[in-house]
Amino acid sequence: MSYELTDLKRYELELSNVLAVFLDAARRGITVTDEYLEITLGVDAATVAKLVTKLKAENIIVEV
Repeated sequence: MSYELTDLKRYELELSNVLAVFLDAARRGITVTDEYLEITLGVDAATVAKLVTKLKAENIIVEV
């Protein structure tokens, strides 16, 4: 049997990392894309999609 964190808990734990990535990218003038988040956070596309959806729902990020 194996276990993993729920999506909600994973989001809660990753939120500070995700925000740090966005802030760092803004300071450096880097455009944040799904691929950038995958590489920087070391997670798969499905996880990035869930994080982005949640961040958009909470008005933390917007699509430009």
